[in-house]
Amino acid sequence: MENEDYEVATATILIPTMSLPEDSSLNQVGVQDPDIFQTVDMRAIKCPNNFAMVYLYKGNSEQLNTEAEEIVDSIELTCAAEP
Repeated sequence: MENEDYEVATATILIPTMSLPEDSSLNQVGVQDPDIFQTVDMRAIKCPNNFAMVYLYKGNSEQLNTEAEEIVDSIELTCAAEP
């Protein structure tokens, strides 16, 4: 994927987790349940002389996921022209 000013590489991983007994909407990483995963979108954003790595942990709230996506999309790197 390429933006007019940046190169962006994306990957999505699923991390096995388990629901916490106190609140089934919360997950605990490191303990596995075969049907529950934490989704993590990773983006490497690169331009000449600058680089950012972004990790976006997806949750159960579509509104919060959308807001997080908008924040990530608003990232602006300071890109200097190559010498």
